[in-house]
Amino acid sequence: MATTEERLSRLEGGYEHLATKADIARLESATKGDIARLESATKGDIARLEAEIRRLEGATKADIARLEGTTKAEIAEVKGEVRALRGEVRLLITGMTIGLAALTLILKYLG
Repeated sequence: MATTEERLSRLEGGYEHLATKADIARLESATKGDIARLESATKGDIARLEAEIRRLEGATKADIARLEGTTKAEIAEVKGEVRALRGEVRLLITGMTIGLAALTLILKYLG
């Protein structure tokens, strides 16, 4: 009587389209190796992406701080210009008022 191994061997030989235990073991081993390589590569990619995100966050914060400082400086400059324009407008109004008063006096004496 044939042993189980012998019967299995004959079956495997007769049905070549069926995978043998050795085939399955090789596939499992290869698959585990592929999974390990993919996990390692993925972890490396994730670490690189996280580092890039941290770098971009730092750069963005620095850009925001720089823009905030620039904007505050520009606002202060515009405020100064508005104050100067107010002073000039006041002088102009004062000059026009004096001119009108002088013109009124001249017309009053002439007419």
